[in-house]
Amino acid sequence: MNNFIIITIIKCIIIYILALFVSKLMGSKILSQTTLFDFIIAISMGSLIGVAVSTSCGDKFITAIIALFTFTFLEILTGYIHIKHFKLRKFLNAQPVTLIENGEILNLNMKKIKLTLNELMMKLREKTVFNINDVQMAILESDGTLSVLLKSEKQSITREDLNIESSKSTLTKDLIIDGTIIYETLKNADLNENWLSTELQNYGINNINEVFYAGLDSSKKLYISKKKRF
Repeated sequence: MNNFIIITIIKCIIIYILALFVSKLMGSKILSQTTLFDFIIAISMGSLIGVAVSTSCGDKFITAIIALFTFTFLEILTGYIHIKHFKLRKFLNAQPVTLIENGEILNLNMKKIKLTLNELMMKLREKTVFNINDVQMAILESDGTLSVLLKSEKQSITREDLNIESSKSTLTKDLIIDGTIIYETLKNADLNENWLSTELQNYGINNINEVFYAGLDSSKKLYISKKKRF
């Protein structure tokens, strides 16, 4: 019986450690206002409680109960280590990642955390930001939420204090995604490839493959973010 309990505890520890590393590899976007440890404990305990409830008294039931207490202990221990040891906390936690800096999308950082442009745009809209050209900086926090700093001229409270009329923000529509033209956007805006080519040249871009993202607002103004190679 003692060997059975020890084996169960060892299995739980191994699974817990593996879950930590797998979740870290998956990146910050799997989390939403929760920590990495809370995420692992939530899915683990949910499964264990389900097993304990659905099985009658026996090996499976006892295993689930032992595992449940083991995971609880591991959560408490991890929480203590998380507070006391900075280096381990830094290693285990997902780190904040800058996605937009000085109004430019950092495609290499997005690739690193496996975040798509559509997901980035959705997170910006959740922050009531509908035009990416209004963003000075955007950071994906360790809990999966997006922190957004608007450009100074788009911070309405500052402009209102100065009694300066701010320009109306408009929704940016996808025009180029990772070097691919969204022709439907061109057509709806009554524009063509010649216009697009001329606009890109004005930005010093001769090859569309240099463009990571381009958006078009209702005033037919382009926002462009080039690909970063290194």
